[in-house]
Amino acid sequence: EPDGDKIWDWDIPYHELEFQGNPKNSMVELYPTTSCIVHLATKPVCIIDLEKVDVAYYERIQPGNRNFDLAFVFKDFLLPDAKIQEGTTWVRINSIDTRYYDQVREVLQKSKLPQFEGSAPLKWNDVLKQYRKNFEDITHDGGWVCILGQGDDEEQEEEQEEDDDESFTAEDDDSGGSSEDDSEDSDLSEYSEDDSEEMSDE
Repeated sequence: EPDGDKIWDWDIPYHELEFQGNPKNSMVELYPTTSCIVHLATKPVCIIDLEKVDVAYYERIQPGNRNFDLAFVFKDFLLPDAKIQEGTTWVRINSIDTRYYDQVREVLQKSKLPQFEGSAPLKWNDVLKQYRKNFEDITHDGGWVCILGQGDDEEQEEEQEEDDDESFTAEDDDSGGSSEDDSEDSDLSEYSEDDSEEMSDE
């Protein structure tokens, strides 16, 4: 029962933003709410509290794929007593149809979550253990950007800077060649799952 004058906030799923994915061994309908992504119609239920998520990572993003996976890492993975394992410190929604890609990104952008993407699934247990072990160095080098590469915010800032400087670079570059990009993508090969472990796009 409610305690005294405590006010209860009810979070209502947005049915128009429904997408389908596989969070726990079966394809189900998933619905964003103001602060969560949920499936409540059948067991096992799925409730991902976005306020507790530290980063979202889109996996298997490459031309020709008909679906992708989406991993969420929870903020408490840095706690000394946190057990690094799927379902506790991170979760993955598998096999989301690519037609939902833009829709899902928009939902997470509204939640102001850092978002990254890559062409292969990652071994998140290894990633999180490495992050926690080398927390100070990784944080100093940019945090998730150091591990996962460039995120949406950085890409948008660079695009804006390129637009602002376009007239100047056009005048200065008499050779007509394009300048090299000094930034390099993070090498995730050591954390990528083997091809045999990846899910089929069928």
